[in-house]
Amino acid sequence: MASKSSCTGKIGRQALLGLGATINSMFVIGAFAQGGESRGIDQIVVTAQFREQNLQDVPLSISAYSAEMIDARGAVELGDIANTAPNVVFTESSLFNSSAAAISIRGVGQFDFSFGFEPGVGVYLDDVYYPTIVGAQFDLIDAERVEILRGPQGTLSGNSSIGGAVKLYSKKPTGSGNGYIKASVGRFDRLDFEGAVDFGIVEDVLAVRLSGVLHHGP
Repeated sequence: MASKSSCTGKIGRQALLGLGATINSMFVIGAFAQGGESRGIDQIVVTAQFREQNLQDVPLSISAYSAEMIDARGAVELGDIANTAPNVVFTESSLFNSSAAAISIRGVGQFDFSFGFEPGVGVYLDDVYYPTIVGAQFDLIDAERVEILRGPQGTLSGNSSIGGAVKLYSKKPTGSGNGYIKASVGRFDRLDFEGAVDFGIVEDVLAVRLSGVLHHGP
């Protein structure tokens, strides 16, 4: 597993984020709630143009996955989401290690793990660019959403994102005092822990959200 970097008010993170639905071709149809009542069409807010917008109002080819959609798919790694998006191919490079993520969108990508080459599809953690495919197989821990933008993103996400961009966003701290912890056990000594906590330091001014993951075994 790749280690994760901390961003936007997060301290000591090990993971990342969530989103899914394709504009003009794939919409998120509201599921039927218990009792058979329709919720209508869910609204997903994205920041592909560096401002909050409804996914259906963004003039880009984008797939967006919310935290709820990630949980519903049982996705635990970036590849679990990327492989469900149209025109996206996600493979773990065997040339370096299993956490080297080679991503291509519409046939454009980068499969060389050399640090001298930047990926053809940029990966961004809370809008911070991750400049190599090594270690890019991120865990989707405490994720708010994932955005997959298809096509050249030179004017929005940097000149290296010639094939597109994959953007992972953490849940923002609110000072709510809430948190969670999960544990998983399995064969071959597998033992996983995941958790997060949100707390305020100065009311309505400063808050911190801590999240992390620990993997043991295969």
